[in-house]
Amino acid sequence: MRSDLSLDLLQYCSEHVLKLPEASRPEVADHQPEFMHSYDFSLFSSEMPGERVLVKVWRGAAQLSNDQRKQITKRISQELSTWKSLLPHPNIAAFKGLLPGYGHLPALILPLRLNAKEYIAISPGVNVLKLLVDIAEGLVHMHNRKPPIIHGKLKGSNILISAEGHAQISDIGISNIPYVLYYLTGSGDVEYARWLAPELMNSDSSDGTIQSDVYAFGMTALELLTGRPPFSHRRHAAQAIRDVVTGLRPPKERCTEVDENVWKLLEACWMHDPAKRPSACDVLRQITLIVKDTT
Repeated sequence: MRSDLSLDLLQYCSEHVLKLPEASRPEVADHQPEFMHSYDFSLFSSEMPGERVLVKVWRGAAQLSNDQRKQITKRISQELSTWKSLLPHPNIAAFKGLLPGYGHLPALILPLRLNAKEYIAISPGVNVLKLLVDIAEGLVHMHNRKPPIIHGKLKGSNILISAEGHAQISDIGISNIPYVLYYLTGSGDVEYARWLAPELMNSDSSDGTIQSDVYAFGMTALELLTGRPPFSHRRHAAQAIRDVVTGLRPPKERCTEVDENVWKLLEACWMHDPAKRPSACDVLRQITLIVKDTT
């Protein structure tokens, strides 16, 4: 049963389209185990009329006061409104809405899809470079907005695969919500440092930029091409952080799966100086040319 607090929180969702109609709301039984979790979310599968859906429940919110929960719920609603403004687009994932009653913040409802890591793992022979073109297309669509829309936490698990086999960027704009929870509760996703641009490690702000998105694209491309997280030769995230802030990047000799031309593009995305990185448009242009040369 949904609590009065959950219903009160949902009133802070400013766009009515974000609220799921009562008749189509998925149900997650109290005893149903999560089938996966990350630092940021507990994930449950459920059903809506005609399709399977993913219920993403924010972790780390139990310690928040009611006022803090309302504040973060309002922020979630605002970020989802920004995400919605990018739709429809073939390389931007759609979402269903917000749902109260599952955890201490309204849960996010998405179509149940494989993420890019999962899809590549079970799809021998898949053209990963074409998936990277899809991701770059989505990033260009975001960065060409006025003002640009920043993802902030691009990585393989935030890329979903459509029924047609195209990559779609997901979790747009909500990436900073866990950072807010971190500052309020002291818990957070240290492992994401493997994808994080150096200037964000040296800043008190968690706000990403178009340049830090391009850096993360480079690390995501490496992740999908090799099947391993960035800096996979470093056992601990702290070691990867030390490498990044001192200007070191993943060593090429440990990434033999990556073509020479692709590697040059990744190195450009990883430039320590954000101003020297290519734009998303440049990345799309280059990766498209590489695909044409290899097919």
